[in-house]
Amino acid sequence: HSPFVYTFIKKILNDKRHFAAYDQVETLRRQLLHDNTQLELEDFGAGSAINNSPRRPIARIARNAAKPRKLSQLLFRIVHYYQPATIMELGTSLGISSSYMALANPAARVITGEGSKAVAGQAQKNFHQLALQNIEQVTGNFDDTLPAILQKTTAIDFFFFFFSGSRVSLCSRFVGASDVYKRQLPTPSYEINRTITAANTFRMAAIES
Repeated sequence: HSPFVYTFIKKILNDKRHFAAYDQVETLRRQLLHDNTQLELEDFGAGSAINNSPRRPIARIARNAAKPRKLSQLLFRIVHYYQPATIMELGTSLGISSSYMALANPAARVITGEGSKAVAGQAQKNFHQLALQNIEQVTGNFDDTLPAILQKTTAIDFFFFFFSGSRVSLCSRFVGASDVYKRQLPTPSYEINRTITAANTFRMAAIES
């Protein structure tokens, strides 16, 4: 194995410690799984394979769209170990994975984008409940919001997105846009120091299971 893979397995995948943040976020998740408040959704991605209704209860979103505990806690350990200064996430949903990453490095700037205003509003309430101060929410169609985020961000150390429909092509547009802005921005130029997408993360999770 390369030094990176060896370190990743030893320090992250095999880290069996139980962090206090796990209890904080999973307590929130349990509350959401019992919340039947209806949210009006706008879906700019591929839509839901589970339910195409524009109105869905929070409990159903928490069950079908929020990142699962195992993956979320893997993200926590990645951020906790590498301590990236700037994190970008496409697909906030209810903010479960955002909360894990923000708690893993309270000094980090966590930028998270969500297409649905109602879901983003609920995520904001969840961040407030956990007293998180280092999350910046961006709401709207990623085609519109992503270029603006890149223009005002000089470095991204960790990039996470959840594979779903148009987000696959968004990853390609993200990399392409970063090359464009690298040429446009003054020194220091735009850099992606450590980009880990969901594809790699799922492979990592598979090793752990």
